[in-house]
Amino acid sequence: MKYADGCLHRRLGTEETSMSQTLRFDKSEWFNVIEHLDNLEVVADVWAEEIEQRIPSKNLDFVKETFLRAGLKAYRASIGSSVIAKQVWSASGYSKSTFHRTFDSFGSYQLRLYHFLCDTAIDAFQDYLNGRDRTPEEFCRFSRDCIYSSHLAVPSRLVAEVYRLNSPISPLDFHPYVPRTAEVMHEYVRCRRHLGYREFSKEGLCEVLRTLDYDILFSKVNDGGSFPSEEQALRLERMLLAYLT
Repeated sequence: MKYADGCLHRRLGTEETSMSQTLRFDKSEWFNVIEHLDNLEVVADVWAEEIEQRIPSKNLDFVKETFLRAGLKAYRASIGSSVIAKQVWSASGYSKSTFHRTFDSFGSYQLRLYHFLCDTAIDAFQDYLNGRDRTPEEFCRFSRDCIYSSHLAVPSRLVAEVYRLNSPISPLDFHPYVPRTAEVMHEYVRCRRHLGYREFSKEGLCEVLRTLDYDILFSKVNDGGSFPSEEQALRLERMLLAYLT
C-alpha cells in the first residue's frame, strides 16, 4: 500500500483515550481495499472528507445543500444506526415544514442524499483516475480499490433501509450512476489504447459495470449477503480486466 508519508497515522478522537486510524495515502494510487474490509469506519472517514470538500462544486440550492450537509453529519454520528427525520432538520437549523416542502418524504430525502453521495464519489474517482496513465492491470486495480471502498463507506444497513423506504424501485432507478461511471472509464481508456486496452463500446462496458453493481447492491440489501468480501472485490477487478484486454 502506498501512502503519502509511508505509514498509517492515528488521530485523537473526542476523548484522549479514544483513537481511530486515519489513512494517509497517494490518492492517484488509492489504497488497497482488501486490507481494509474490516476497517469500515476508517474507510468511511476517507470518503466523508472527499464528499465534504466537493460539495461547493455541485452548485446546489442553499436549502438543499444545508439539508444534505445535515444528513451527512447525522449519519456519520450515528455510526450506521438508524437516523430519523427530526435529527436532520434539527441539525440543519430549518423547520420540519421547510424540510417537507423541500422533500416529498424522509424516504425520498434519503434517496436524494444517497444519490448525491454516489455521484460525488464518481467525481473523486474521475479526478484521481486521471492523475496518471495506467496499464489495464493498474486501471482495474485502481478501479477496484476506489469503487469498492466507496461501497464500504455506506453501511449495508443504511442502503437496505433506503431501498426499503423507496420500494418498489428498480435497480436502474436506485443506482442511476452506473452509466456515468462507464462514461468516465471509457473516456479514460479511449485516449490510452496504446497501453494495451482493446476496442470496446461504452454501452458494453456499462452492462459489465451494471452486473458488478447488482452483485454488490443485492448483497448489501439482502440478509446473508456476501458484502463485504475479498472475493467480491477481486471479482470486480477480474471482470473488468477480462473485458478491457
